[in-house]
Amino acid sequence: MATDKIVKDPLLPLVSMIGNEQTSKDITSTYLEFNRLIDDLENIQQTVIAKHQDKFTADYKEHMLKVQVQLFDFKKKASDYYQSLMKDEKFKNLEASVTWLRNESIRLAGSIDRLTE
Repeated sequence: MATDKIVKDPLLPLVSMIGNEQTSKDITSTYLEFNRLIDDLENIQQTVIAKHQDKFTADYKEHMLKVQVQLFDFKKKASDYYQSLMKDEKFKNLEASVTWLRNESIRLAGSIDRLTE
């Protein structure tokens, strides 16, 4: 990868103008080393980003699974509460009906007693 950048890099012709061949070689080798290090850093950065994305995705899925379980539990609790409330309402309605029927039977018994006298 670094050699592709060197061939197209406009700085290399300037290095050859320095005059001292050893200095020119040192500059060129240092330049090549910098390009290699930059490529390595880019690769490391991409690897770290990929790991973070994978970890984030896994953590997000785990969290959403917990949220779904909590929602299921809340729905079940709400349903159970509603069912118990309905049973209580039915019980109250039945008690009211029994009370009304008892009072009505007492009233009718009283009416029958008056009619038979």
